[in-house]
Amino acid sequence: METQSAKRESSALVKPYVPNPILKWVYDRFFAHIAVDEAWNSQVRDAARRGIVVYVMRSISFLDFLCLDFLSKRYALPLIRFANDLGLWILEPFGKGGRRLSFRRQIPEDRALRETVREEFSALLFLRRPPEVGRSRRSGRELEVDLIATLVETQRKIDQPVLLMPQTFVWTKRPSSKKATLLDLLFGPREWPGRVRVFFQFLFNYRNVLLRAGKPFDLQKFMRDNEDLTDSQIADKVRYALLTRIERERGIVLGPKSKTPGRIRDELLRSPRVRRHIEAQARATGQGIAKVEKEARAELKRMCSTQNPYTLAFMHRMLNNVWNRIYDGLDVDQEGLEKAR
Repeated sequence: METQSAKRESSALVKPYVPNPILKWVYDRFFAHIAVDEAWNSQVRDAARRGIVVYVMRSISFLDFLCLDFLSKRYALPLIRFANDLGLWILEPFGKGGRRLSFRRQIPEDRALRETVREEFSALLFLRRPPEVGRSRRSGRELEVDLIATLVETQRKIDQPVLLMPQTFVWTKRPSSKKATLLDLLFGPREWPGRVRVFFQFLFNYRNVLLRAGKPFDLQKFMRDNEDLTDSQIADKVRYALLTRIERERGIVLGPKSKTPGRIRDELLRSPRVRRHIEAQARATGQGIAKVEKEARAELKRMCSTQNPYTLAFMHRMLNNVWNRIYDGLDVDQEGLEKAR
């Protein structure tokens, strides 16, 4: 009789997914350009051999689900049997198979996830909801059901380890701004976009989308190493660790949040080192501190550059053609870059 592990491997890792001609055109036109972290494929495949793969993403996004579902089939990786808060369970949006498409919740999500993991199939967990459009919240909203706690509870009752795979799709390489703009208020901030902003990010950036994956998280091992904690405490720590790994991967691509020149000047003028120089200059010249600070601010205004993302994007496109014409190629030390990353 076929074991559950063999069943899972045969259903998820045997043959690559071949879409019908119409879907193949859609994939080739929009999804085939996704740049995948080279380590992601091998990490997911290795995790599938060791235990049960549960993909983890930061915030609910139907577009991210579609892309991950496509990639899991393209690379013959564990298929997504469950995804939370999309109104879908037992999903099959891109072809025929054992799963079915349903736009009504079949059973409660915690029970659906529990059954999916017990049957040793893979799932996709979104950790948060995006903030409501027009609100200033930047950290997202909590979910109605704590599915990380459900995973912890389920892991105690099964022998197979649950391997959590934190990952994120980066749709734009422009860093978010610390200052909210009108677009942020209307369509959601860049890091937590609303549906309209997601659509346009996809439309304008689908050729440059990047999938970044963090280090797999072994839930069973973590629970063994923290036997003194309650399930609720374990769930909180696991959630925090996953969000941290996801944000780290986003930060590697996007860099820190951009600051306005005025904010940079204010931060420099508040720094202890600059304050000491301002006070020393005031004592040496007999001027008031306010006057010296005003002079320092004027000097900083001349020194601080104003970065324009549109200018940078234009220069990138123009110089990219130049580099391709004057160089035959570049030898890249991928292993060394990974260490630096």
